[in-house]
Amino acid sequence: MKRKIIQVGHSTQLVSLPRKWCLSHNIRKGDEIEVEEKGQQIVVSKERIPEVKKIEIDVSGLDRTSIIIYIRGLYIRGFDEIGIHFSKPSAYHFRTREFVDMRSIIRTEVERLIGVEVLSFKDDFCMLKDLSEPSFKDFEVVLRRIFMLLLDMLETFIEGLKQHKNDKIHTIEDKHGLVTKFASYTLRILNKRGYPPDPEKVTVIYHTIAMLDKVRDTVKYSAREAALLKKKMDDSSITNITLIYKNLHLFYGIFYKYDPNRVTDMYHNRDMYIRRIKDLKEKIPPAELLILTSMEPILEFLVELTKILLSLQEYPAKAPRSLKD
Repeated sequence: MKRKIIQVGHSTQLVSLPRKWCLSHNIRKGDEIEVEEKGQQIVVSKERIPEVKKIEIDVSGLDRTSIIIYIRGLYIRGFDEIGIHFSKPSAYHFRTREFVDMRSIIRTEVERLIGVEVLSFKDDFCMLKDLSEPSFKDFEVVLRRIFMLLLDMLETFIEGLKQHKNDKIHTIEDKHGLVTKFASYTLRILNKRGYPPDPEKVTVIYHTIAMLDKVRDTVKYSAREAALLKKKMDDSSITNITLIYKNLHLFYGIFYKYDPNRVTDMYHNRDMYIRRIKDLKEKIPPAELLILTSMEPILEFLVELTKILLSLQEYPAKAPRSLKD
């Protein structure tokens, strides 16, 4: 059935509910109903009955990392129950070149999935279940936490390089795990609840979190390489890495309050980083050069995200200052 929209004031639009439906469900004045957005649809119900999404998968023959990514992807997609079949008690880990017990693989990943518990574990099957109900009220707090953890990861990395202390660099693995946990949780919320403050921005927010997760991985892998350095990294190389920290901090500010001057600074820092790598490539050891080049994509991730934020600006922003000012 079709219903006309009633305009009330400048920003409020109303639509009436069918009287027959209201009578059959005993809906009265002052009662509360559930209104849920599903893409172009709006679902109205007397009380919300959570949809339980179930799936069973077979990970036989997959390596340790592929199994982890598979489970995490289903969690992010919004599945509440995940049944996992496997034919062998272990899976190969390419990085360590060892076989890892299947129980250890699954339990390690479950620890990174907020709300998920192992319901049962048999010789060839495991059942996971999300015992929580993701709420959007947690979203903004967790998203800010992702930014702060990434900044902390980079700051710790830079301090570890300056002091040539591997114990500091090794702590990045733990921080990496927290970012993974929070990123997966926020992506799951977006898939299950959307982005109520502005539904049209759900794709942008999702893409931003996914790219920040790539930043997390890049820092982790670079830290692993840095832990293998036999001597302190060149000061010029460390100074260059601080530009990545500065750009992440700039993007953090831009994400919550757009400022064209910060965008200009980001592009300036990105180009400076690239020029410095060219100047340093004949002066520093290959291992250092590898770290610098492997971290360069972080700058491109942030610039790409800034382009998207720029396109969302509805009104012309104040002209940015000149770099010569």
